[in-house]
Amino acid sequence: MSVEVSRYQKNIGSIHTHTSFSGMRYSPRQTAELALRSGLKVLIFTDYSDRKWKYYLNISFERPSILSKGIENYISMTSEIDNQFKELTVIDGVEASPFYYWEGNPFWLTCRNYNRHLLVFGLQSQADYGNLPLLANDKSGFNPFSGDQGTAPYQKLIDFANQKEALTFWAHPEQEDNTKFFTARLYTPARPEILNETYDYTGFSSFPRGHKIIPQPGGIWDQILLEYCDGKRNKPVWTIGESDFRKEIDDIANPTTVFIGSVNNRRDVFSSLKEGRFYALNSPGKDLFLDQFCVIDKEKSSFASMGQTIHCSSGKATVHVDIKSKYKLKKGHFDKKWINCKGCKGKLL
Repeated sequence: MSVEVSRYQKNIGSIHTHTSFSGMRYSPRQTAELALRSGLKVLIFTDYSDRKWKYYLNISFERPSILSKGIENYISMTSEIDNQFKELTVIDGVEASPFYYWEGNPFWLTCRNYNRHLLVFGLQSQADYGNLPLLANDKSGFNPFSGDQGTAPYQKLIDFANQKEALTFWAHPEQEDNTKFFTARLYTPARPEILNETYDYTGFSSFPRGHKIIPQPGGIWDQILLEYCDGKRNKPVWTIGESDFRKEIDDIANPTTVFIGSVNNRRDVFSSLKEGRFYALNSPGKDLFLDQFCVIDKEKSSFASMGQTIHCSSGKATVHVDIKSKYKLKKGHFDKKWINCKGCKGKLL
């Protein structure tokens, strides 16, 4: 059986970029200009939701963020840049810090889990940003003096975003953060298992900090996808590449997220992110691309590409992959090798 599938577009996007709204050097406009020069087609700003730490006796410490610099200004500036840069789709988003808690005493304090972040795209209004369930805006219903609250603050933010039809991606899930300030420190241990413990988020970041454990065969990502196939989750989980662009030495175009279809506007981008029509790429020279991918059920003479679902009655399927590289890698077909879909009831992503 021959399968005709159109070749993928290679629309390179930068997800998780910071600007002067996070206290960085480049303004949103300068960041967009750099993105254009780098050949990008999609740019998603994810400046910090807040960087405010509260302690007893009204003691607090704050650094630049969307909340401190103005939500309305952030949204309007992003929209203005998107309208002016016709060859680049520019979207506002946020890197949210739902929760942290204090340990120790005033002479040796530890702020735990502040760096456990979620990226949120697709909030529609200033009110949506302002009502994110965060400690900094007193909307979370939690406080930083009651110890670890498990996954509850993060699930609350995911649920809020879903109610607003926004998308959520776990950022740097395998990263540990241990930053010291005199006699205090910010400490967030790596916890890739939180992907197993939370539900209904859109995906997670693999590159650069999230690919050693989570996507390995039989690992956390496979476990989550099998739970979806077994009906234990409402939707599959996708992976993005995040540039985490902050300063001049960072590469805004790598790691990247490559969109395989049209990205002419926000609607196209959100549809691709929601349905999984993209892939993560960590390749500074952009020398390796996915040219085609599909799963084939030969018995039914049907197939599905990325972002689609196929039901294989026999529990067997053929995977067809083409990879394109400037190093002239041979294109390969795996149509002689069968994948046994054990435990997923004949349903393959």
